[in-house]
Amino acid sequence: MHKLIRRALGLFLLGGALTLAGAAGAGAQAPATQVPIKVLRNPDGEAVALVQVSVSGQPLTFVLDTGASESVISRSLARSLHLPKAGRRRSSRSAGGQAVSQPVTVGNWQIGSITLAARTIASVKLGLGRDIGAVGLLGSDVLSTFGKVSIDYAHGILTLGG
Repeated sequence: MHKLIRRALGLFLLGGALTLAGAAGAGAQAPATQVPIKVLRNPDGEAVALVQVSVSGQPLTFVLDTGASESVISRSLARSLHLPKAGRRRSSRSAGGQAVSQPVTVGNWQIGSITLAARTIASVKLGLGRDIGAVGLLGSDVLSTFGKVSIDYAHGILTLGG
């Protein structure tokens, strides 16, 4: 009887170990991917990081902004790319003041070699960033999907995931 209980307990523990190993494997993150960024500094040493984002196959420059909760794209660019509207215009406050945005769906976009999931982002009239060639802002709504994000300003590298 004790042999049977020990054997059943052993199989139960082995099954639990396999389940835990499977769960650990299922939750494992994808390997880290490095993407080049361009770091610009003003005379005061303040930095802005720019990253290339491809939308509908077109390479574009976005500001990398970990403090922004929402990614945005230039309203005029969204129109020229024929990005579909995703709801009604809305008014919101940001660090730059009051803004009116039109939500649009970006379905075909990438950061480096990473294809991003379709997402609704705001299209706005961009004032800030045009002087540095930026047509959008990549915020934490997208960046947080990677779990871990590292910005190496010294070497111009954005590491996603890992």
